[in-house]
Amino acid sequence: IMERIEELLPEMVACKKEKNLQCIFLAIVNIVKLKSCLLLCGPTETSLAQTAFGGEISKNGAVMDLGKRVSRKKDYIPVLTKVIKEGWTKPQNLPRGPSANDIMSHLEIDPEDPYGNVKRICDSPEKISTADVMNKIDAEEKKDDEEYNIVIG
Repeated sequence: IMERIEELLPEMVACKKEKNLQCIFLAIVNIVKLKSCLLLCGPTETSLAQTAFGGEISKNGAVMDLGKRVSRKKDYIPVLTKVIKEGWTKPQNLPRGPSANDIMSHLEIDPEDPYGNVKRICDSPEKISTADVMNKIDAEEKKDDEEYNIVIG
């Protein structure tokens, strides 16, 4: 999964937009080594994760080491819930993260992939790469809700 970070990050951004979430994380757990990391697709996720977990961040700010935390029920949700209930708010000075606003696309199973991986297919006539999706910046500021919708996959 770590080899697919460049594919996963734009998908997280698209999912965040499609589901109208303020924050989204993807936890990658190695159950053999009992280690995990968290994919961070934007500055809001980074801020909340740093407050909640304080782990080391690598891969250009996209991956946080969560150490031996491996359980969503015991290790992730309670900590995030506590931090939010204690008053965490999105810092006002955060830069805008990547946006999928201008990308018209859909998901399809790749018929050429022997593992049946899903890929995003661009619906617009011009080809837009994954890197382009990550580099798109929202022009509009959205008003933040007091409640945060968090998805950990």
